Amino acid sequence: MNINLGNVKASGYTRFVVRNKHGDITQDTGFQNNLLLDRFFTALSFSPLYAKVGTSTASPLVTDTDIGAQLGPVSASGTTTGGGSDVSAGDAINGYTLTTKSYIFRWSLGAIVGNISEYVLCTSTSIADTAIVRNLFKDSGGNPTTLTLTSSDQLEIWWKQSKKWTGSNEMGNTVSNIVLNGIATDITLTQLNPSLLSSVSSFSQNVGPSVIANLTLRTLTDNSNSSALAIYNANAGDDLIGGTFAAEQMSNSTAGTISNPIAGVARITHQATFGLYASGALTALKAIVLSTSFNSLFPPSSVVARLKFNPEFVKGTDKMLTVGFYYDVTRV
Repeated sequence: MNINLGNVKASGYTRFVVRNKHGDITQDTGFQNNLLLDRFFTALSFSPLYAKVGTSTASPLVTDTDIGAQLGPVSASGTTTGGGSDVSAGDAINGYTLTTKSYIFRWSLGAIVGNISEYVLCTSTSIADTAIVRNLFKDSGGNPTTLTLTSSDQLEIWWKQSKKWTGSNEMGNTVSNIVLNGIATDITLTQLNPSLLSSVSSFSQNVGPSVIANLTLRTLTDNSNSSALAIYNANAGDDLIGGTFAAEQMSNSTAGTISNPIAGVARITHQATFGLYASGALTALKAIVLSTSFNSLFPPSSVVARLKFNPEFVKGTDKMLTVGFYYDVTRV
């Protein structure tokens, strides 16, 4: 089974700050939207990360891999500002936008002198073709411009990323029919809150498209006292029927592949396997729940999605069940 958890829209934003020798800000462009290159979608993490500036005025293309005409040295490795968590705004119904903390790339005083018109963010100071972002400097009206720097100036580039997760109102139940153990079975997928996939990741993971982390699969059966659990009302108001939840960890690490370089789409996949059982066969398996909680009694707010079987699925002790989950990250 391969389960689609929906689509995520990714954006990047850059701010340019110029300081004088006293550290006072003399120029500040504010945050501007920037272009995420194809390599952004092919790599799963970017650490360390650097910035370059240059003098080319060629329009950025998604296929760009480096600066057009570099001026001056590469920046110091970027560092995040302040502490605390990344910022998430929205709700489970309409979706969440997760915005990372700002990442700052800083040059020493007087390191960049001249007129600069372009910049890239890259993963190496010495290896070409490692850029994940390239854009031209823009004025307040969004038009290409140049920044003029002297030996008395210090340049900083600030960068942050946001991802917009679709809400449950955009994801109705999907039903598929497959044959399990020789029995035609309807499998209903309820997209309860895929935005939770973002809430368990650190900044370094958010830079890349892969943001699934620390997820748990739980099987829900009716072969024990269901009164031990309350009926859960999940984020979208869907019932998670009573029963016994048995924890099954994700068995495979995250894998990401670029599925459409032109459109800027990366498909992120996870796979979980329910293995053989020496005893206590999982009879009458009602559902599989994807959760961000490791506790045996988890809150509804931790539920990402649920698969429900009709008729109830009997796996047995001698068979393995493999379930794949995937979602797409798209450039906007």
